[in-house]
Amino acid sequence: ADIVMEKAAKALAALDGRDYVTEDDIKEAAILALTHRMRQKPFEKGGTLQREIIENILQKKSKDEIFDFEKNAEIRREILKLDAISPTYGKDFPKIEGERGLYIKAREGKNPKSVAIDATLRKAVRETGKLEVLPEHLMEKVRVSKGEALYIILLDSSSSMRMDKKIRFAKTLAWCLLKHSYEKKNSVALLTFRGHDVQVLVPPTSDVVRIEEALEKLPTGGKTPLTPALYKAFMMAKKEAKALPTVILISDGKGNVFIKDNIDEDLKFLFSFAKGINLVMVNAESKNRSIGLLENIAETFNASHLYLEEVVR
Repeated sequence: ADIVMEKAAKALAALDGRDYVTEDDIKEAAILALTHRMRQKPFEKGGTLQREIIENILQKKSKDEIFDFEKNAEIRREILKLDAISPTYGKDFPKIEGERGLYIKAREGKNPKSVAIDATLRKAVRETGKLEVLPEHLMEKVRVSKGEALYIILLDSSSSMRMDKKIRFAKTLAWCLLKHSYEKKNSVALLTFRGHDVQVLVPPTSDVVRIEEALEKLPTGGKTPLTPALYKAFMMAKKEAKALPTVILISDGKGNVFIKDNIDEDLKFLFSFAKGINLVMVNAESKNRSIGLLENIAETFNASHLYLEEVVR
C-alpha cells in the first residue's frame, strides 16, 4: 500500500501541475489506496474500510492550526461587480428596501403600508373568479432604492483547507473583500465553519479592525459542515433582507457533515431558502482538483462560481 500511496500522491501532484507532493496529496492518496486494500478485521469477508472512516482517522490526527494571510494582496477579478453576481435585482445593485423608491414586486401583507393594486386585483380574480377584493387579497408594494450593501462571507476553516495553503488564500480573499466593502461604506459579516459548528465570528459590521483580528486568530481543523453553513448564512440573509445581502462562500467543497443524511437531500432542503439571495461561490481548489460539488451547487442555486486562483493575485 505504501508504494501505491506514493505513486498516487505523485500522480495527484502532476495532475495539479506541480512537481512536488503536498500533505493534501498524501491524504487523498491514502483514502484512494486504503479504501480498497484494508479490511476491518483479518480474514473478514465483509466490506472494506470506508472512506469516511479513513477521513476521520486523518482528521483526528490533525491539530488546530492558525495560518496568516497576505494583507497587501489584490483581487485579480472583481467578484463584487454586477457581472459576477447573479442578476436577481438588476443593474442598480446594491439596493435597500424601504417606503420610497422603485416598485419592483408585490408580496402578501396583512396591513400593507402601500397597496399594490395590480397584484391585489390579479390575486382576487385568481382566487374568486371575479373582481371581488377581500382583505386576504391585499398585496403590498416592495420598493427599493440605492443604499449600502451587506456581504456575508462564509469561510471554510476545516482541516482540508490547510492543504496547499488554501486557508491562507481564502483568508486573504476575505480580507480583500473586507477592505473593498469598507471603502464603499458597506457592511460585512464573517461566518466560519469547521467540525460540526458554524460560527458567526463577526455579525454585520463596518469595523475593519474587528474582522482583521477575527481572521488573524481563526484556527483550522475538523470536518466540513458545508451545507449547515449555507443554511446559517441564508438565515442571516433573510434576517437582513432589507439590505439585499450577498452570500460569498469560500471553500474547497469537501463537505462531509450534513443537515439531513446526504448532500442531495441537503440541497433539496436548502433550495427554498436560497431563493432571492445573491450567492457567489469561490472554489478554493484548482479547476483540475475540484470534486465538482461547488459547481453543482452553483448550478442548482443559479449562483456565480469562481476558482480562488482566478480571484486573488
